[in-house]
Amino acid sequence: MKKHLGAAVVALSFYVCCCYSGKRADRALYIYDNNGTPNAGTYTPGSSFTFNISLAFTPGGSIANLDGLSYWFQQANPSIAPFPFSITLRDVTGSMFTDLQTAGLTYPQALNPSNPKDLGALLPGNVSAVGAGTYFIAAITISIPLNAPTSGTFTLSNTIAGG
Repeated sequence: MKKHLGAAVVALSFYVCCCYSGKRADRALYIYDNNGTPNAGTYTPGSSFTFNISLAFTPGGSIANLDGLSYWFQQANPSIAPFPFSITLRDVTGSMFTDLQTAGLTYPQALNPSNPKDLGALLPGNVSAVGAGTYFIAAITISIPLNAPTSGTFTLSNTIAGG
């Protein structure tokens, strides 16, 4: 049977790595698998899928620029164990943010209940922080094991935390 993945698989938490005071800078996460409708896809057990993560950033308060971010994936319902999905690749090719928070990750990164290492990145030291805009962050590949549940919808959403 096929798996339908609403905007994908799990809850995603991320925060922009900047300190702030007063009004917060605004940020929004965009996730797209580059296949048909941006917020839906059908994938089968035993397969994998890749989606892009982009971050829309608007300065605010004392935060004028963006120089990096941190993010993790976590399952939305930790009572479901073991959670069947794993991150099998993070690719920052084409991103300005290439100084990885956790270089040399080993895969798979199991979601039990979250992947153990920061997937975020910083701008390289010779690149100035960026202002308002939408920035490609990374392409993430998720594997679906053969023993994944054979019915249901899984949704990828975001939870914003930190400053």
